[in-house]
Amino acid sequence: MSPLRATRIRSSFALAVVFFCGASALAAQPRQETAGPQPCAVVENFRGQVQVMDSTRSRLAEAERGTAVPCGGWVSVGKGRAEIAHRDGYSFHISSNSFVQFPENNPDGKYSGDPVVIYRGQVYGQLFGGSRELRIMTANSRARLTRGSVIVLYNQGDDQSQLVALEGSAEFENRFQPARRVRVAPGEASTLNFRQARVVPSAPRAIAQAELRPRLQELAVSERISRFALAKARERAQRKFASRLAVAKAEKQELAPPVREEPSRSPASSTHQTHLARRLAGGVDLGERLLLSGPSAGQGQRARLEVDDPAAKFHSRARKQEEEEKRKLIEELAQIHVD
Repeated sequence: MSPLRATRIRSSFALAVVFFCGASALAAQPRQETAGPQPCAVVENFRGQVQVMDSTRSRLAEAERGTAVPCGGWVSVGKGRAEIAHRDGYSFHISSNSFVQFPENNPDGKYSGDPVVIYRGQVYGQLFGGSRELRIMTANSRARLTRGSVIVLYNQGDDQSQLVALEGSAEFENRFQPARRVRVAPGEASTLNFRQARVVPSAPRAIAQAELRPRLQELAVSERISRFALAKARERAQRKFASRLAVAKAEKQELAPPVREEPSRSPASSTHQTHLARRLAGGVDLGERLLLSGPSAGQGQRARLEVDDPAAKFHSRARKQEEEEKRKLIEELAQIHVD
């Protein structure tokens, strides 16, 4: 093959490669335009009135199984419920009369955002093993969960958020003051209410089974999860303390029998004795000599007190005069003779 022909072949091959690359780029360009962004969640199951909207809330579609929820999209549940699967491995159950958004939770590549925001209603969130920390945000609070499941509720009328821990412990915080968090154990609930002038969530309290059971039914969780959550609530209600007591010694070590302490018979301090004596004697030193004299100072003593009553002398003279008058009257009556 001549050098000239080889040069022509190489030139033709180069032109073919350039043409193919250009055609591929032009062919791929329409697919990029028609393909939308990756969805953040998918509707797994639903019942009743469930609608899905885009981030601008300009496009609305009735939910179906497999309906994609775009990042920044909204899910509105009227009379019904919805089960949503998140791309990061979270599972959410949304109850009736709820309005929830699924924003982009990885804007910086570090997953620093919140995967779900509740604007109204309640959501059951479950975190499976291997997933990242689950954060559920409301208008005034944020719940953090590293394992297990929780129920988060937001009442728009009362501006009140509540966290109920079902499986595993969770942290509850004011979204505007994230440094002050409250740890909620399974079977406990914590509330944050701005209208009560509270900036920190309330102390965790045991949640009653009668209060928890209708919530689980409304959220349509599985029978296994419902039994487990009710068992945790019952276990927490039977505890006498909000936290477990740490035993310093081994359980096998026998405790010493309680020692009955006799009341101390040691005299009180001198300052206390002096003050007591002055109070009893009206500030006179005589009281100190009566109560604090002798070898048995500070102990009970017998003392004879004479009280000088100025009115006693007047009453004595009056009694004497009365007796004298009676004596004279008797003598005069004795001298009277009846004829």
